[in-house]
Amino acid sequence: MKRTSTLLIAASIGIVSIAQPNLNSANNTPAVLDSFAYHLATWMAPGPAGGSQAFDFTALDDPGMLVEMSYVLPSTTTNAAAFSTTGATVASNDGLGHVYYYKVTASAMERVGDDTNNVQVPFTDGVIELPFPCTAGTHWTDAQFATYTSNMINVTRTGSITGDGDAWGDLTLPTSILNNVLRVHTVDTVHDALGGFGTITNVIDRYSFYKTWLPVPALVLQSKSFTINGVTTVTKYALWLDETTASVLERSTDPFGLRVFPNPATDQVTVDFGTGAPSRMTMEVFDAMGRMVKSEQLGSLAPGFQRRTFDAHGLGAGLYTVRLCDANGNASSVRLVVD
Repeated sequence: MKRTSTLLIAASIGIVSIAQPNLNSANNTPAVLDSFAYHLATWMAPGPAGGSQAFDFTALDDPGMLVEMSYVLPSTTTNAAAFSTTGATVASNDGLGHVYYYKVTASAMERVGDDTNNVQVPFTDGVIELPFPCTAGTHWTDAQFATYTSNMINVTRTGSITGDGDAWGDLTLPTSILNNVLRVHTVDTVHDALGGFGTITNVIDRYSFYKTWLPVPALVLQSKSFTINGVTTVTKYALWLDETTASVLERSTDPFGLRVFPNPATDQVTVDFGTGAPSRMTMEVFDAMGRMVKSEQLGSLAPGFQRRTFDAHGLGAGLYTVRLCDANGNASSVRLVVD
């Protein structure tokens, strides 16, 4: 029996959804300490491009394998020293030997390093995986470049990515429904020249389905071709987000769509949220021991998108919780790391 998720309800609360989703760095980038579980499934065809699509993936299987994507400070990773010059602000770890380093700014989520199967590849020129803002019709291309050593062989990496916000509509997964989802199609082509030993070419064709309040895709369909010595191997798979993941539940039950950035922060913190009705709001900050260290009355706010800032100077390095509440007892909270 198929179970319908509360995510369907969540699509209509907080900031009112729009017909064509618009992704931004505040809402659609993972933060340090985020963690998301994905079901590893058999690949399915992505369907047509265009607007008002019905993306039906109820037939995705669930072989029982979960991939846990954790996001950490780059400085805490095993091989952090190799990526110290890349400007990375967050690193992802799937627990399967793949660590990727990202530099997140207001204009892009850029991959600046790969550490796969204990081979470190810090990029000299990173590759933009998602520009901001990104909506239906967004198109971009970006080059990448890196040099590294593998098994005592000097390797030069060149390549490029092309991306398109090629479709939007409603996404149905085996246990949840998400309205107004943007599909982003990227083709990432990488050539690794192995000195005098030939070239390895990887082409990753990926469809990622984003909801505006989720910092990671709800569904990923990936096809990868690996070519060496004229022989090509193709692998395909799907990853669909487990709705019981703590980070998903935290956002799906969030009445205000609360997000803070940058995260980690060193000085000024920007707080974005939305209100569905006029209400008197309060913002509070708690330290790791649950002690309130900052409180601010935001006053009576009109419905719609809201943005506030506060100064993190004086808080001290550590983990904090930013809490937003209204006069009716509705509350949202997110974690904030202060460096």
